[in-house]
Amino acid sequence: DDDNDGVLDIDECLSDSIFVQAAANSSGVTDVANVLGAPNATYADWYSNGNTSDLNFGQVFPSGTQVTFAWRKRNEAGTAQPTIIQSENGTTFQSADSITPITTTSITRVFSSFLSSRSFQFLRISKNTPPSGTDFEIDAVFVRAATTCDSDGDGILNQFDLDSDN
Repeated sequence: DDDNDGVLDIDECLSDSIFVQAAANSSGVTDVANVLGAPNATYADWYSNGNTSDLNFGQVFPSGTQVTFAWRKRNEAGTAQPTIIQSENGTTFQSADSITPITTTSITRVFSSFLSSRSFQFLRISKNTPPSGTDFEIDAVFVRAATTCDSDGDGILNQFDLDSDN
Protein backbone atom coordinates (compact mmCIF):
# COMPACT_ATOMS: atom_id res chain seq x y z
CA ASP A 1 0.00 0.00 0.00
CA ASP A 2 2.47 2.66 -1.26
CA ASP A 3 0.03 5.56 -0.77
CA ASN A 4 -1.23 4.42 2.66
CA ASP A 5 -4.88 4.58 1.60
CA GLY A 6 -5.74 1.12 2.95
CA VAL A 7 -6.03 -0.42 -0.52
CA LEU A 8 -3.29 -2.87 -1.49
CA ASP A 9 -1.29 -1.81 -4.56
CA ILE A 10 -2.32 -5.03 -6.35
CA ASP A 11 -5.97 -3.99 -5.90
CA GLU A 12 -5.51 -0.35 -6.98
CA CYS A 13 -6.11 -1.38 -10.57
CA LEU A 14 -7.31 -4.59 -12.17
CA SER A 15 -4.66 -6.58 -13.99
CA ASP A 16 -5.19 -8.61 -17.14
CA SER A 17 -4.72 -12.36 -17.43
CA ILE A 18 -2.68 -13.42 -20.43
CA PHE A 19 -3.13 -17.06 -21.40
CA VAL A 20 -0.92 -19.48 -23.32
CA GLN A 21 -1.28 -18.72 -27.04
CA ALA A 22 0.35 -21.83 -28.55
CA ALA A 23 1.91 -25.17 -27.67
CA ALA A 24 4.78 -26.70 -29.66
CA ASN A 25 7.40 -29.43 -29.52
CA SER A 26 5.01 -31.68 -27.63
CA SER A 27 6.17 -35.21 -26.95
CA GLY A 28 3.73 -37.68 -25.44
CA VAL A 29 1.32 -35.01 -24.14
CA THR A 30 -2.23 -35.84 -25.19
CA ASP A 31 -4.79 -33.17 -26.03
CA VAL A 32 -2.17 -30.43 -25.69
CA ALA A 33 -4.45 -27.85 -27.34
CA ASN A 34 -6.64 -28.04 -24.21
CA VAL A 35 -4.04 -25.99 -22.32
CA LEU A 36 -4.63 -22.97 -24.58
CA GLY A 37 -6.81 -20.08 -23.44
CA ALA A 38 -8.80 -19.60 -20.25
CA PRO A 39 -9.63 -22.44 -17.85
CA ASN A 40 -12.57 -24.45 -19.18
CA ALA A 41 -12.30 -27.88 -17.47
CA THR A 42 -10.68 -29.57 -20.49
CA TYR A 43 -7.19 -30.88 -19.86
CA ALA A 44 -3.91 -31.70 -21.58
CA ASP A 45 -2.42 -34.88 -20.10
CA TRP A 46 1.13 -35.56 -18.91
CA TYR A 47 0.81 -39.31 -18.19
CA SER A 48 4.31 -40.71 -18.82
CA ASN A 49 7.84 -39.82 -17.77
CA GLY A 50 9.47 -37.68 -20.41
CA ASN A 51 6.21 -36.11 -21.62
CA THR A 52 6.96 -32.50 -22.51
CA SER A 53 5.46 -29.48 -24.24
CA ASP A 54 6.60 -25.90 -24.83
CA LEU A 55 3.94 -23.31 -24.01
CA ASN A 56 4.15 -19.89 -25.71
CA PHE A 57 2.58 -16.75 -24.19
CA GLY A 58 3.26 -14.62 -27.28
CA GLN A 59 5.27 -11.98 -25.40
CA VAL A 60 8.18 -11.74 -22.97
CA PHE A 61 7.51 -11.22 -19.26
CA PRO A 62 10.10 -10.07 -16.71
CA SER A 63 11.54 -12.07 -13.85
CA GLY A 64 9.16 -12.05 -10.90
CA THR A 65 6.01 -12.42 -13.02
CA GLN A 66 3.25 -14.43 -11.35
CA VAL A 67 2.46 -17.60 -13.33
CA THR A 68 -0.69 -19.57 -12.48
CA PHE A 69 -1.58 -23.15 -13.41
CA ALA A 70 -5.16 -24.45 -13.43
CA TRP A 71 -4.44 -28.16 -13.02
CA ARG A 72 -4.88 -31.41 -11.10
CA LYS A 73 -3.21 -34.74 -10.57
CA ARG A 74 -4.53 -37.88 -12.19
CA ASN A 75 -6.64 -40.16 -9.98
CA GLU A 76 -3.73 -42.05 -8.41
CA ALA A 77 -1.63 -41.96 -5.27
CA GLY A 78 1.13 -39.40 -4.82
CA THR A 79 1.92 -35.75 -5.31
CA ALA A 80 2.14 -34.31 -8.82
CA GLN A 81 5.02 -31.92 -9.50
CA PRO A 82 5.83 -30.74 -13.04
CA THR A 83 9.30 -29.65 -14.08
CA ILE A 84 9.23 -26.16 -15.62
CA ILE A 85 12.00 -24.53 -17.66
CA GLN A 86 11.65 -20.86 -18.63
CA SER A 87 12.95 -19.44 -21.93
CA GLU A 88 12.80 -16.08 -23.69
CA ASN A 89 13.27 -17.40 -27.22
CA GLY A 90 11.70 -20.88 -27.29
CA THR A 91 14.95 -22.38 -28.53
CA THR A 92 17.27 -22.18 -25.54
CA PHE A 93 16.00 -24.07 -22.50
CA GLN A 94 18.76 -24.33 -19.90
CA SER A 95 18.52 -27.16 -17.37
CA ALA A 96 20.00 -24.69 -14.85
CA ASP A 97 16.74 -22.74 -15.23
CA SER A 98 14.67 -25.81 -14.34
CA ILE A 99 12.29 -25.25 -11.43
CA THR A 100 9.65 -27.30 -9.62
CA PRO A 101 7.69 -24.59 -7.83
CA ILE A 102 4.22 -26.14 -7.63
CA THR A 103 2.70 -29.39 -6.35
CA THR A 104 -0.77 -30.83 -5.89
CA THR A 105 -2.38 -33.87 -4.32
CA SER A 106 -5.83 -32.85 -5.58
CA ILE A 107 -7.79 -34.76 -8.22
CA THR A 108 -10.06 -31.73 -8.62
CA ARG A 109 -8.79 -28.60 -10.34
CA VAL A 110 -6.67 -26.26 -8.25
CA PHE A 111 -4.94 -22.99 -9.05
CA SER A 112 -1.24 -22.95 -8.16
CA SER A 113 0.99 -19.90 -8.64
CA PHE A 114 4.69 -19.11 -8.55
CA LEU A 115 6.92 -16.17 -9.44
CA SER A 116 9.15 -16.63 -12.48
CA SER A 117 12.85 -16.78 -11.68
CA ARG A 118 13.86 -15.17 -14.99
CA SER A 119 12.30 -13.36 -17.94
CA PHE A 120 10.38 -15.70 -20.24
CA GLN A 121 7.96 -16.07 -23.12
CA PHE A 122 7.99 -19.87 -23.18
CA LEU A 123 7.57 -22.49 -20.47
CA ARG A 124 8.67 -26.08 -21.11
CA ILE A 125 6.48 -28.32 -18.96
CA SER A 126 7.71 -31.88 -18.36
CA LYS A 127 6.84 -34.91 -16.29
CA ASN A 128 9.97 -36.47 -14.84
CA THR A 129 10.89 -38.84 -12.02
CA PRO A 130 12.29 -37.24 -9.96
CA PRO A 131 10.73 -34.98 -8.80
CA SER A 132 7.45 -36.92 -9.12
CA GLY A 133 6.13 -39.98 -10.90
CA THR A 134 2.52 -38.88 -10.40
CA ASP A 135 0.64 -38.05 -13.61
CA PHE A 136 -0.96 -34.62 -14.00
CA GLU A 137 -3.36 -32.71 -16.23
CA ILE A 138 -3.28 -29.00 -17.09
CA ASP A 139 -6.38 -27.01 -18.00
CA ALA A 140 -4.73 -23.57 -18.47
CA VAL A 141 -1.62 -21.56 -17.67
CA PHE A 142 -1.70 -17.79 -17.40
CA VAL A 143 0.15 -14.74 -16.12
CA ARG A 144 -1.14 -11.61 -14.46
CA ALA A 145 0.15 -8.70 -16.51
CA ALA A 146 0.92 -5.53 -14.60
CA THR A 147 -1.46 -2.75 -15.49
CA THR A 148 -0.94 0.85 -14.52
CA CYS A 149 -3.96 3.02 -13.79
CA ASP A 150 -4.66 6.66 -13.12
CA SER A 151 -8.41 6.59 -12.43
CA ASP A 152 -8.78 10.33 -11.81
CA GLY A 153 -6.48 11.44 -14.67
CA ASP A 154 -4.26 13.61 -12.47
CA GLY A 155 -1.02 12.07 -13.77
CA ILE A 156 -0.33 10.11 -10.55
CA LEU A 157 -0.69 6.33 -10.71
CA ASN A 158 -3.37 5.01 -8.34
CA GLN A 159 -0.91 3.16 -6.11
CA PHE A 160 0.92 6.47 -5.42
CA ASP A 161 -2.08 8.85 -5.48
CA LEU A 162 -2.78 10.30 -2.02
CA ASP A 163 -6.13 11.89 -2.82
CA SER A 164 -9.34 9.95 -2.40
CA ASP A 165 -10.74 10.25 -5.92
CA ASN A 166 -8.99 7.21 -7.36
